Amino acid sequence: MTEKKWPYKSCYCEENIYKSVELLPVEDRPRSFVVFISSENRSVPLYAQRSSSREDKLALWDYHVILLIKQSGFSQWFVLDHDSTVNQPPENETQAGDFRRTMLVPFQSYAQATFKQLPNDLLDRFSHLVVGRKFRVIRGDQYLRYFASDRSHMVTIDKTTNEAVYVSQPPVWTKIQGFKSKQLRVCMNIDDYIDMTKDSANYGQVLHEDEFLARFAI
Repeated sequence: MTEKKWPYKSCYCEENIYKSVELLPVEDRPRSFVVFISSENRSVPLYAQRSSSREDKLALWDYHVILLIKQSGFSQWFVLDHDSTVNQPPENETQAGDFRRTMLVPFQSYAQATFKQLPNDLLDRFSHLVVGRKFRVIRGDQYLRYFASDRSHMVTIDKTTNEAVYVSQPPVWTKIQGFKSKQLRVCMNIDDYIDMTKDSANYGQVLHEDEFLARFAI
């Protein structure tokens, strides 16, 4: 798959993926799946992550969001993860303003590099945090309809000025509110996607790791 420029802003993976689904051909959106990766205690280890300073590129996220795509003419699934190092160009060649050049990666290659198990020393160290990765799978067109974020989860209070500030500068595009969320007057529902305790007709199905890998493997 050839690389492409996709909308990107650091720390806003849920919005990056939303804007990426918007760029897909309309006929491909029902064949794509947005995937929220987290756990019941919102602590999930992923390897091959750009943000990691470790040699093995292990990062511990509260949640992460990727996109699975099966384009016309291909039998296998491909993964779009703007924060992954798997088969990607060097970091200093990817970023251009609010876009990032990212390759689509075959699912098998991505999964083998990203969902490795923690070594025993780290498993012992983080056993109170890591309870097992889970995957909320939402059809791409459904995500466009129902997702909404007012970015309040990225706001904190500056202790010096006592003013509300973003912990990370937000994207240049407007805050996201799918048309179904507008009809329902929902401005913020990201917790419904991160919550791995229940399925939802509007917000997708939660899978255990073995179920997720089996569903999208060739």
